[in-house]
Amino acid sequence: MSFLGLLQKKTLDTIYFFTFILLLFGVGHDIRVSLGKADSSTGYILTYIIVLLVFIQAGVLLYKWVRAFHDKEILQDELEFMNRNLELLITERTQELQTRNKEIEQQNQKIALQNEQLSDTIQIKNRIFSVIAHDLRSPVVNILYMLNLLKEEKYKEKYDTFANSSIKYAQLVISLLENMLVWGRGQEDMIKFSPEKRDLADIS
Repeated sequence: MSFLGLLQKKTLDTIYFFTFILLLFGVGHDIRVSLGKADSSTGYILTYIIVLLVFIQAGVLLYKWVRAFHDKEILQDELEFMNRNLELLITERTQELQTRNKEIEQQNQKIALQNEQLSDTIQIKNRIFSVIAHDLRSPVVNILYMLNLLKEEKYKEKYDTFANSSIKYAQLVISLLENMLVWGRGQEDMIKFSPEKRDLADIS
């Protein structure tokens, strides 16, 4: 594993690899000394190498601890930063949802008001058409009745009277239709109410 770390240029693995090499060198040297084949007179060095390895291991562990502590502080700072940002994000989203809910409530109120106005308008139109149908029926029936009377010989002398009555009823029908047309245009906002002052003497 240390050799693979050495190939990847990792500092700690490089230290472990060279420490292992040093340990093998010490073992080999002491074996040669014990067999009397050592060329140097330094004696056994494995003990010193083991002590050195202990110090190196202690230094590595201290380095790892300091690095872990530093990484922990960095992670803690990042976590606090993310928590603050998360709170801000949640606050913004909550405000957006509240704003949208208010807009939806306002739209619902407008729709309810429009539905109520539409229902009232439909009821008014139904009543008006019912009244108009009733008011139209009477003069039209009278006109038809008088026209039928004019076809009879005994009522020929009352021609002018029947004709005038028929004209009167026809004018009533026309007036009623015109009023209905004006009202319908007013309902469609085709006629706008814009009062202004006028001198009646200037109107010819």
